[in-house]
Amino acid sequence: MEVCSVYKCDFQIKLASVKLAMKYMKRVSAELEAIGGGGPEEEELIVQGVRFAFRVHQFAGGFDAETNLYIFKVIHKLVYIAFVLHSPSHVLPSSSI
Repeated sequence: MEVCSVYKCDFQIKLASVKLAMKYMKRVSAELEAIGGGGPEEEELIVQGVRFAFRVHQFAGGFDAETNLYIFKVIHKLVYIAFVLHSPSHVLPSSSI
């Protein structure tokens, strides 16, 4: 196998992983919007999504600027939906900070 093709294959695997992370975050976002509430299930879903995105970020050696912006917007939206909109006091729980 040529050196050039090894790097190309590595790049393609990392790119596919980043695309998978984006799709996963979209799915988590849609799931949270559908079920609403701010309970422990929603919190766990957010934590799983963030962990997965972080692992992909480490594996891929970082995201490009567009993906970084997208992932952080989705995380912000998820936290806002799960805690701010559905929390009686409209304040993030201290355990999630």
